[in-house]
Amino acid sequence: MAHLVRTQWGIDHLLLHGHLDGWLPSFAVGYQEFLFNGPGFTWLAAAVRLLTFGLLSNAGSLKVITVASVALLPLAVVYLARSFGLTRRAAGIAALLSLLVNSPFGVGLTSVFGTGLLPDEVGAGLSCLVIGACMRLLQDGRVRHVVLVGLAAAALAVTHLISVMIVGLLLVITLPLLWVPDRPRWEPIRGLLIGAGLAAGLAGFWLVPFLVHHSMHGPVTTWGTPPLLGRLGDIMKGSFVVRPHIAALLLVGAGAAVVRATRGQRWGAAVVLVPAVYIAADRLALHRFPGNSVTLQLENRGIGLVAVIATFGLAAGLAWATRRAGLAGDAVAIVATIAVVAPSLSAYRQVAQQRAPGSAGIAGAARFLRQAVPAGARFTEARQFPLDQESAGVSHPDFWLAWESGRPTLNEFNVEATQAIAPAFLSDNLLSRPAAVDAAELARYGVADVVTGTPSATAHLLESDRFTVAWSGDGWSVLAVAGTPGYPEPASLVATGGPAAAHLVRADPDHLRVMVTSPGPQRATLAVGWAPQWHLDVDGRRVPISADRDGLISFNLPAGTSLLSADYAGDPWAGVGLLVSLLTLVLLAGFLLATRRRLPSWWS
Repeated sequence: MAHLVRTQWGIDHLLLHGHLDGWLPSFAVGYQEFLFNGPGFTWLAAAVRLLTFGLLSNAGSLKVITVASVALLPLAVVYLARSFGLTRRAAGIAALLSLLVNSPFGVGLTSVFGTGLLPDEVGAGLSCLVIGACMRLLQDGRVRHVVLVGLAAAALAVTHLISVMIVGLLLVITLPLLWVPDRPRWEPIRGLLIGAGLAAGLAGFWLVPFLVHHSMHGPVTTWGTPPLLGRLGDIMKGSFVVRPHIAALLLVGAGAAVVRATRGQRWGAAVVLVPAVYIAADRLALHRFPGNSVTLQLENRGIGLVAVIATFGLAAGLAWATRRAGLAGDAVAIVATIAVVAPSLSAYRQVAQQRAPGSAGIAGAARFLRQAVPAGARFTEARQFPLDQESAGVSHPDFWLAWESGRPTLNEFNVEATQAIAPAFLSDNLLSRPAAVDAAELARYGVADVVTGTPSATAHLLESDRFTVAWSGDGWSVLAVAGTPGYPEPASLVATGGPAAAHLVRADPDHLRVMVTSPGPQRATLAVGWAPQWHLDVDGRRVPISADRDGLISFNLPAGTSLLSADYAGDPWAGVGLLVSLLTLVLLAGFLLATRRRLPSWWS
């Protein structure tokens, strides 16, 4: 649901208005939508809608992308396996064996349908193309590989940045194993550098703002990584990445690959060493840089792709064993592969289904929020996992409510994109503090209503008289949040240290107008995440703003009645990046036209 909210906002409010990026108010206290997670996934959904002439909804386009990303990954695996040096038969078997992989953190049905990592699955296919194209480029240096490296790497960067880090480490490990020239040749290296430059240039519209504003990112969210022996034990037991007994088969395949390596086939050593060295390198990096945001992601997010490569040895072994039997051998190879894959796929497929609609209680809460939350304000769902999830009948009640109600939520998604950390995580900690403290914080963050999914959560919040039940049904409740008497109401988005009155008169996402009356000058905040693109005028005069301790817009409020005008302006660095991308496209088009003439052999 969170991907759906972001995608719909990106299409309807940005792309259809000719904007490459803009402010997303849907989660926490808002953030620039594509600053740290590029627009590739949203653009893909927009392309699906365009190809269907708008007949598919945003939800329908995401379903198409989701199923297609799973279905097309085996084809990308064929390309990768052939790039490693496997035969056609072995590559086809590897494509089927890739269905054995089921990581909850990326690659596999549980990742897509359970964890909801939709861009990860799209990124997995692109990752196979990037790695395979780099390997082929070093082998023969043809121009088509240079172009594919540039196009696929650019698409990967703007779709799933974490996969770029994974691909980078895999290339560092893989390329030396497979490319050992008889004599030094710089042409393939030059082609690889040109491909990387092409990727950076094509993605410049996103890459330039990302690099300039990199310091604005929030904390990286990830999963805990168990000790190495514990993780390897989980894999061998079949409780992680693959099912029971599959790891043993992969070890048999690794043994067969070692035998092939001793007979001079470099890919045999590569399919064994790449997974082992990848895990070892990441564990070493985790030990050396325990808090680094990159090392925290590499193993969990990359282990699915590493497991796919680990299946290549088994695929090559099955292909070799049946190579002399012709069509009968093909049939035996297919039957044997299906026999290996079918039990795993049967077990995994139960997660690959359309979710049931939300319960009557949460559906009623969403309908009420649609009418009750004032324009510009937001709601939040008091997380009480897993009780609220069980009561709602959906995986993420907070994001489900945001989609169904069409109202912004304080609940966080993609917290990496905002420095407003305290507001983003307040909803997860609502029930751990006194209700009066929660009420004060919620009002400061512009929260007009709180949704609860259990009677215990409702009872806890009602301990403060600043919460009142506005709606209830089937175990779910919506509680209105009142401001402190004499201070601005939450829906005004303004919070002050002293008495004041405020009223929100315009609530466009990029343009806020608030009428404020203050008996004297004082410091105030606007319940919007600070970003350098925001500008604030008080009665037509520009005033300086800064980020307060929670990452909100903070400013000096004068005495008397004032009209606050907050406007989100375009980022000039985005224009620079767009110019880089357009120039790269022009150069690429000119270069491709020039290839029609005779070129040096390494380009032909």
